[in-house]
Amino acid sequence: SAPLNGASDAPTSTGSAASASSRAPFASFDRTEVVKLLLQALHGLGYADAATTLESESNVVFVEPSVDALHRAVSAGEWETVLEHLRTLFDSEAKLVYAKSLVLQQKFVELVHEHKTAEAVNCLQRELSPLLSTHDPRRLYALATALTVGSDTRLIAPLVAPLSCSSRDALFAALYDTLPTPLRVPSNRLDTILKQWSASDVA
Repeated sequence: SAPLNGASDAPTSTGSAASASSRAPFASFDRTEVVKLLLQALHGLGYADAATTLESESNVVFVEPSVDALHRAVSAGEWETVLEHLRTLFDSEAKLVYAKSLVLQQKFVELVHEHKTAEAVNCLQRELSPLLSTHDPRRLYALATALTVGSDTRLIAPLVAPLSCSSRDALFAALYDTLPTPLRVPSNRLDTILKQWSASDVA
């Protein structure tokens, strides 16, 4: 039957917009970024299985394969492999130099703790000195001083903080935070967004 009052069966432009909006509630946002934000929240809350399901259904991974490879190399202490990964991941020379200095400092500290003095000296002179002598000479001096106290944790810790033999996870976290934006999700991003929303709602 014909519609009452001569109304058309075709939806109005307003109705079409509303319908499209209901179909795509995040249409104004990048889909991949939204999924990564959700994945970060799920991992942070301990819902690993839910995160895996979301990755499978969305075809979006929280950690890029290249970043995962970097993580595995850092965890294993495979420093040459780590440096190779860094060269392919960073598009900024300044950030690459900073990242390399972090990795080599970790390598140096572990060599000192393992009583591998000759290797530690070689790392300090041939690898760290060219990187730190110009932009952070005080750090270079602190690391050199660490050689004189050997592997005594109580003495070396203040000199090389926050590095230690058990800080490979912390090293990766620091490297992750310096990666180009497309390769990472800023730490605690959802928490930051919710706090901003809460503050604006109160205001």
